[in-house]
Parts: sequence; C-alpha cells; structure tokens
Amino acid sequence: GDHVEVEMEDTSSSDVQEPLLPESYYSSYEPLEESRLDCLDVRHVGLTLGITSLALILAMVAPNISVVFGLLGGTTSSVIGFILPGMVGIKVVPNAQWKPKLLIVIGVVIGIVTTAVTVYSTFVPTSGGTHNPCNATSN
Repeated sequence: GDHVEVEMEDTSSSDVQEPLLPESYYSSYEPLEESRLDCLDVRHVGLTLGITSLALILAMVAPNISVVFGLLGGTTSSVIGFILPGMVGIKVVPNAQWKPKLLIVIGVVIGIVTTAVTVYSTFVPTSGGTHNPCNATSN
C-alpha cells in the first residue's frame, strides 16, 4: 500500500499558550464534600416541590387564565423594564449615582402595585349597581 509520512511540528516552550484562568484558581478549587452534596439535593427537592405546589394551587384558585397572565405581566414587566436595567447600571458603573437605584425602587413599587391591582380585581367582585368607567358606553 501507500505509505504516507506526516511531519510533526516542533513545540518548544515558547509556543505553549498561557492557561485561561490564573494558577490560583486551580489551586483553590476543592470538590464539594459529600454532606454538602446531600444538603444541596435536599434543598433542590424542597424548592422543586414548593414551586410545583405553588403552581398547582394557583391553577386551582385562579378563575381564568387572564388572572395568571395579569400576575405574570405585572411582575415580569417591572423586573425586565426597571429592576434589571437598574442592577446592570449599578454593576457596570462602580460609583453608580442615584439614577440606577431609582430605577430599582420604581420597579419594585410598580411590581407591588400591579400585583395588588390584579389580586384585588380578581377576588373583589364589582357590584352591578355602581358606575364602572371602564365599561361605560357612549349615549
């Protein structure tokens, strides 16, 4: 058969690349202890059961899907629109002034108010005898 020769490159010490992480990172790494792994497993199972139970209770209590969408929209819109940008602003600018912090405060207030309005409008029935400007028709 055919004989193919492969030429190998000479790898001297000057061609060796530096490691991606500093040496101190590798020397300080210690694997988790067995008892700590058990604790993490118990916490993971507990959180999973808690979140699943909360979702089940919400599904049983919520009269329709619009309530769930209202709760999700009220909380996630404030987190995405105000809280996360404020947190990024604080992280990116080390000496953050008051503007990013104000964004976070506004986001928390909006999240609480919109969630409270959704819960209130879900569980407090509106009486038919009062004037509701949202349902008003023009004469």
